[in-house]
Amino acid sequence: MSLPQPEVLPDEFVIEEASVERKLSQINVFKSPRPDGLPNWILRDFCAQLAGPVCAMFNASVRQGIVSKPTARTATGAASRRRLLSRKRPRLGGVEGDRRDPRSADNV
Repeated sequence: MSLPQPEVLPDEFVIEEASVERKLSQINVFKSPRPDGLPNWILRDFCAQLAGPVCAMFNASVRQGIVSKPTARTATGAASRRRLLSRKRPRLGGVEGDRRDPRSADNV
């Protein structure tokens, strides 16, 4: 099954290789990588070599009308982290009325 090809691709959807290279060169290498695990320094240091293929893949995808959906891992990852971070940490002193020394090895 083939998809209908648009006659003319609107300019607002086409990306230029120079703009891709500029964006890749501005990536902060001190931030965590995306879920794909590709280190940010690779994207930044090889921006000149990666800009052409990235640009071609994106423009071909737009021309064909294929847009990827976010994976479940990326869609739910941020929400899961927020839930984990919002949980209260347990107190180290044990329950109220507990007279054991919280530094004791028996409490572990």
